Amino acid sequence: PPMTKDSLNKFLKNKEYAKGIENIEKSILTFKELGFGDWLAYALKVKGQLYVEINKYEEALDIFMQSLSLYEKIEDKREKTSLLNGIAKTYNGMQEYDLAKI
Repeated sequence: PPMTKDSLNKFLKNKEYAKGIENIEKSILTFKELGFGDWLAYALKVKGQLYVEINKYEEALDIFMQSLSLYEKIEDKREKTSLLNGIAKTYNGMQEYDLAKI
């Protein structure tokens, strides 16, 4: 079954990054199949955050951009703001400080 927001976030809180990525992949497939755009955007955001935590910044940025394209279509300013913060953190980790300010 798809994961809840709490269960998606627990992997970040518990620093279970590999397990989190594995589980979130399953949820992403389910959300795509069911057409749950808001859940898909959120799951992609969390997946990107997991990649940031393991210093895979290029992958994180790609995932964040997929999430952003979905958030552009749905009205969830709070989650979109959280996503933009994740993108800035990713650019910071890549030492792209000028891009992190955007």
